[in-house]
Amino acid sequence: MLSSGRVDTVGHTRQSFSHPRFERHAARAAKMPSQPTLRRRWTLGTALALSHGTLVFALLVTVALGAISLRRIDHYLRELRDDELGAIDEQQTLHRAMWAVEVAMRHADEACARGSPEEAVRPQLAAALQALREKDQHVGPHVGLEMRRMGLRYEALAQAVLDDRPCDALRPPSMRSARLALDERLTDLWIAQSFELHREIGDREFRARTTGKRSLVFGAILAMLVSVMVALLARWLSRSISRPLARIARDATRLGHGDFSPIEPVEGPAEVAELADDLERMRHALAALDSLKQGFVASVSHELRTPLAKIREALSLLEDGTAGALTDRQRTLVSIASRACESQISLVTNLLDLSRLRSGSLVRMHAEGPLTTVIQDAVEAEREDATARGVTISVSLSAAPMIRMMDPTLVERAIANLLRNAVQASPNGSTVKVIATCEGAPPPALTAPSKAAMRWAKIRFEDAGPGVVTELRDTLFEPFVTTRPATSGRAGIGLGLALTREVARAHGGDALLVETPPGQSGARFELWIPIEDAARTNESD
Repeated sequence: MLSSGRVDTVGHTRQSFSHPRFERHAARAAKMPSQPTLRRRWTLGTALALSHGTLVFALLVTVALGAISLRRIDHYLRELRDDELGAIDEQQTLHRAMWAVEVAMRHADEACARGSPEEAVRPQLAAALQALREKDQHVGPHVGLEMRRMGLRYEALAQAVLDDRPCDALRPPSMRSARLALDERLTDLWIAQSFELHREIGDREFRARTTGKRSLVFGAILAMLVSVMVALLARWLSRSISRPLARIARDATRLGHGDFSPIEPVEGPAEVAELADDLERMRHALAALDSLKQGFVASVSHELRTPLAKIREALSLLEDGTAGALTDRQRTLVSIASRACESQISLVTNLLDLSRLRSGSLVRMHAEGPLTTVIQDAVEAEREDATARGVTISVSLSAAPMIRMMDPTLVERAIANLLRNAVQASPNGSTVKVIATCEGAPPPALTAPSKAAMRWAKIRFEDAGPGVVTELRDTLFEPFVTTRPATSGRAGIGLGLALTREVARAHGGDALLVETPPGQSGARFELWIPIEDAARTNESD
């Protein structure tokens, strides 16, 4: 058990095993305010009010334009009614009065022709003359000057008949010619007034129609402008919300996959920025928890390594007979204990290596020779177990030399992990293929401008097992993710693939699960590591 004094060490190990980026994250998170920082002064409510307010404003402007147009049309109609129709009514009244005088003179002329006395003719003509004078006095300013002059002429003619003897005054041809001339002039004047009225009505109608058309045109232009404005506003609002939310979703997915790199501030509404702040605080907490977990695992592994080494040494001494001769039964028990101890030592070593790699500790790079030698050593280390399972290991190495700066111990362990998984997943009598080749370009997952001109070693592992289930494909290289092999009754604790990927990435490469060709069974894993050829290495030496 760990002593109480060691608990302090575990607590401090959290920092000693922390990746430098976690320390930066912790410092950054410590500076974060306890309350959400609003990076934008506008909120979703403001944006919605702006978008809806734009529509309401456009509607109000459209209604206002319609009201103004209707008011102008009503003004034109009122002018037509008050001016033109009022004038025609007054002119018609005066025209009837003048025509009544002419009718009275015609009746007087006919009465005189029948021999009626003048006293019987005079009252009707006097009444018509009086009515004309009254109408002429009460007509408004809309009656034209020419119509008033016509009224005065009729009054003068009627008065001249009344001042004289009516029958004698109406009988001369000159009187009849004067009356006929007045009648023709009155008719022409009335026809001209009718044409003027039609012209004014047409002019008012044209102005009203023009006002209506302008209102429609302005309304259509306004509708188009508002539509474009609303579309741009909706697009801006959608992008200002969807983009930061998409970034937050990607960051949340990244956090779920164990990537605790900082979450950059997002542009957008206050609510979205607040959500990003909350996610950043959660990221900091998860990063601290992950750092604590790694420190704890590393500390516990380090504590177990020393007693396990002592147990292994003691079991080795017992097996060698240093402490005395052993019976066959005792030797069998010691052998079983030795294998179990070696398994635990391997587990502890994997935990320590994984913690060291994940904490950002540099691998021990040095020139060790061809990469093919490391591959062969890893294959030979696993061949005994493969033979015991009835599995054959087939190795195909590229003839091109593969020399580079690397940590051979870690690379050999990564190759051995992939090979061991392939052997455990393969049925009895099958073959596991290890194919190492030189590639001029990396896979799409490693494509980058800085790596485009590099040469790569691709080590491919092909087994004849059931393959990898779909549910584990996304998390297969995460620590402690494991599944029970179909050909074995026991499952590991899920450190082999995680350590393999960390080793590959520490060397600038990666470990990948690739698709199995159609019609074939088993899983396909690839280990990619940058290499240097012998010529380049000699030049550098």
